[in-house]
Amino acid sequence: MQCKKSTLTRSLLNSAMIAMVLVLAVGAVAATPDTLKKPIVTFSGAPTSAPDLSTFTVTATDESESGKSATITATGSCTVPPDSTGGAVTVTLTKSTGSCTVKASWAADATYAAATLSQKTTAKIGYTESVIYPFLTGTSNPDGINPDCNGLVMDKLGNLYGNTFSDGGTNAGNSAGTVFKLTPAEGGGWTETVLYVFNGLSTGFNGFQPCGTLAFDSKGNLYGTTVSGGEYGLGTVYELTPAKTGYWTATSIYSFKGGSTDGFWPVAGVTLGNTTGTVLYGTTTCGGTGVLSDEGDECVVNQVPTGAGTVYELTYTAATKTTKGYWTEAILHNFTGNGDGTHKGWNVDGWDPEGGLLFKNGNLYGVTQAGGGLAQDGTTTTYTPGGVVFGLTPKSGSWDFNVLYNFGATFSDGYRPVHVTPVMDTAGNLYGTTAYGGTAAATFPGYGTVWELLLKDGAYSETLLYSFGTNPADGWNPNWGIVPYKTGWYGANNPCVGEDSCVGSPGGTAFELTYSAATGWQETILYQFTGMTAGSLDVAEPGNNQLIVDTKGNLYGMGPFALTGNSAQYGGVYEISAK
Repeated sequence: MQCKKSTLTRSLLNSAMIAMVLVLAVGAVAATPDTLKKPIVTFSGAPTSAPDLSTFTVTATDESESGKSATITATGSCTVPPDSTGGAVTVTLTKSTGSCTVKASWAADATYAAATLSQKTTAKIGYTESVIYPFLTGTSNPDGINPDCNGLVMDKLGNLYGNTFSDGGTNAGNSAGTVFKLTPAEGGGWTETVLYVFNGLSTGFNGFQPCGTLAFDSKGNLYGTTVSGGEYGLGTVYELTPAKTGYWTATSIYSFKGGSTDGFWPVAGVTLGNTTGTVLYGTTTCGGTGVLSDEGDECVVNQVPTGAGTVYELTYTAATKTTKGYWTEAILHNFTGNGDGTHKGWNVDGWDPEGGLLFKNGNLYGVTQAGGGLAQDGTTTTYTPGGVVFGLTPKSGSWDFNVLYNFGATFSDGYRPVHVTPVMDTAGNLYGTTAYGGTAAATFPGYGTVWELLLKDGAYSETLLYSFGTNPADGWNPNWGIVPYKTGWYGANNPCVGEDSCVGSPGGTAFELTYSAATGWQETILYQFTGMTAGSLDVAEPGNNQLIVDTKGNLYGMGPFALTGNSAQYGGVYEISAK
């Protein structure tokens, strides 16, 4: 019996030891994929589509405790740098067709499982640029030079029209400017025709130095402004009528008087209030009842500050049997300036308007490049405020003026919408650019922005769609706003000359903004101008003029300057077209 008891005891002991070994074995088994935690990872930045040779930045993050870096790979029509790991990685599209897939992979560790996220971009047709007409100078060439402070317009046949600010005609010393036409030639290329040469002489129409974008009426007449000349030497509004041969016929519509009763320096051109051209609207940078006191303000004549700018209306009264037809000017608004001595550096309604007017649904919309109710640092003393967006509404024979938005409340806000004509969508939201400000710069003044004013319940709120400098290849100073095309925006800006913190393009850029729900607004650089590079035959500083787009998506604009191998080149007209 004793022996049996020992056998049973040993059996029980053996069973206990086996169970213990099993427990220990189970405890020592490594975690399986089913037992690992799911990591918290994100991957973003790829647009839904972009042109070939463009770049974009994807960002991979691991918000888990381990915070592992992802390995970034690309397949299809794009590449990434070798051994790309970590947060932000630059992706380059290499083809104009096909798709690009970018993948972020996180390896497993003792706690967290492996993870993979991917994003897909479709490569779309890229763009190529050509200077379709370079401006030259000399007694044998009637070209003007330096197409600055204006934009092109296109007629129904695809002809382009614009201004040059100076030169023109057979007099090499002429400094008055031209109006020109570019016609597509059979077999390719463009043919220039000078429609009018401003001469600044006292005989006939004597306005000169045209500025601002031209406007067509339904009969094919052109309307524009000059910032010099006229009866008082302070600028004019003019009409050009087609002639069967030779130069078009110029007619002076109005000569600005300046002083407290009138504006002067109509930088922005005119906006037609109807298709027949009998009602015109515009702004003057200076003049009127306002007063400016800040040193450096533009409205100074003979060292005397003169007004803060106006909004004006010109109305034509047709001829009768006994009277000739005539134009009448009315001042719709005098900008108040900042000369009351108590709020130096800011005001309520802005000053120095240099942008064009949008005429929509009977109302006028515009910008001032300075002034407004807020200062740059939120006080009333440190920085000049960054301008305003305003609206004018007709009411009982007069016009109600309202500030829709003040720029410059913070360093990261937009600042100075210089030559912008606001654009409105079907919902009544407004869009434009500022030359400075934005979130990409750590210090004032910044590199510029694209903004939206969202209309809700009768009031506007601002959203910055893009801050220039976000992409190191960006230019800055998109002075002339943006133009819509399909679901995006096109625009042009200038090179970051002398700015150590802004690399930019050597001549400026043409850019596109597109939106997707996944990534928000994304910028694509369509072309980098090279006209500031010695020996280049390209133009430079396209941001000084309004860019336009035709129905096929081709872009046209002007660059007023170029540093080229040809010393006789003084800017030109360019085309950016799909490949």
